[in-house]
Amino acid sequence: MRRLPEFEERSLPPRPKPPVRRPAARPVTVAQPEPPVSRSSMRLAERPRRRRTPWQWYAMPLALIATVLVIVGLDRFPNDAGRLASSAESRAQVGQGGVGQGAPPVVNPPSPAPVAMPKANPELPDGDPIPISGSGQFQIVPGTSPKAGSGRVYRYTVEIESGAAISEKDATEFGASVQDTLSSPRSWIGGGLFSVQRVASGYSDFQVTLVSQGTADQVCGGGSIKYPVSCYLGQNRVYINAARWVRGAGAFKGDLNAYRQYAINHEVGHRFGNNHQICAGPGRPAPVMMQQTLSVSNDELADVTGNIGQGLVVPHNGAVCTANSWPYP
Repeated sequence: MRRLPEFEERSLPPRPKPPVRRPAARPVTVAQPEPPVSRSSMRLAERPRRRRTPWQWYAMPLALIATVLVIVGLDRFPNDAGRLASSAESRAQVGQGGVGQGAPPVVNPPSPAPVAMPKANPELPDGDPIPISGSGQFQIVPGTSPKAGSGRVYRYTVEIESGAAISEKDATEFGASVQDTLSSPRSWIGGGLFSVQRVASGYSDFQVTLVSQGTADQVCGGGSIKYPVSCYLGQNRVYINAARWVRGAGAFKGDLNAYRQYAINHEVGHRFGNNHQICAGPGRPAPVMMQQTLSVSNDELADVTGNIGQGLVVPHNGAVCTANSWPYP
């Protein structure tokens, strides 16, 4: 008998050798060698046997090892397969007209440098020193004017608070500004109902007075408004707050002369019986009786005043006007 290959001897038990009978009258014959057999061929003896080529003996174990490695890898790293699939799907979507088709890379712009926020309109702007306190006593600034306008004549004096650190030059400039403003046809005389005349002595229908910030706070404050303001209290005296006279208001964007004209017309307007008004529509000139010292925005004005003691309800309607100094612009 021919011996099986060595690895077959380790994997299969030795096959028993059949006895050889030699007939007495016949010559001895040697059996032909049998091809190697496998376990499957032993179990299925009825199947025809097929000889395997040498490369098949090496390919089968390698294929088995590769299959085991793939199964073990998927079992140990199940998420990798999902990530690979998602990545492939994303690439497919980009190729169908997404960002990846020739789009430039997204570059985030550098963060802007911090910018100081502007003050809210009601706040007093920065500027020159202001008279903080005075004596509470008033003195007339010399000066007179001819009558301006038609209709009933209203005589007025221009005065300053004593001891309020208001120079003679500043007092003279204040008097000239009041006179020029009230004598303008854009002021209250433009309605044709009355005329005005500045006097320095004798009877006057009202007094326009420049007072220190402390006095203005005492006379005009005490309500819901916590910002420097001017006022008219119904005693024929107009109080112009020196803090606002020197620095103006945010709504006028630094135009101090325009603000001064507004302050005079607004407070004297109360003397003539006019009440507060609101912005009538976005972008329109603010009524001179709107509280432009605080804001030209209805929303902001409603928030600042709280609609307390103002004689009207300011709506939150988003309307923002432009600053205006005159009753008849």
